[in-house]
Amino acid sequence: MEFVYLAVSGENVDLDEITRTLNITPKYSYKKGEERFNRGERIVYKEDRWTAQIEINDDVKTEEEIARFIDSFYENKEYIRELSRKHCVELEISAYPDINQYHLHLSNESLGKLAELGVGIWFTCMLLEEFYTGEYVNNPQYSAYLKSKE
Repeated sequence: MEFVYLAVSGENVDLDEITRTLNITPKYSYKKGEERFNRGERIVYKEDRWTAQIEINDDVKTEEEIARFIDSFYENKEYIRELSRKHCVELEISAYPDINQYHLHLSNESLGKLAELGVGIWFTCMLLEEFYTGEYVNNPQYSAYLKSKE
């Protein structure tokens, strides 16, 4: 199973404008200084963030779904380029395979569109077993990842 996100983060991000312009409802968004609790730990966000998400199930081709997702915001390429000049704009791919080996291929066309838009790529891979058992919580690399996203 994979989750793919378009994320915009930084200072003074106009969350409502992104939603209106892209015509995509975010999975979540927050402003700097807002707080929430994650697994009992208080988190205070250090920046603004807008995030849209798609979930890719095992019965479809990941590359094709990612390409369709990229196309859904590529039609607003001038706006995305403007956002990427002012803020951090990334395509985040989180994969949760059942086995230790995992392959992901992105086409030259998809990579070219992301480069044209100024969108970076962030890739995370975690075994489902570690996710469901909670073993990843004790992993220092995962803790560092969470801190980087606050």
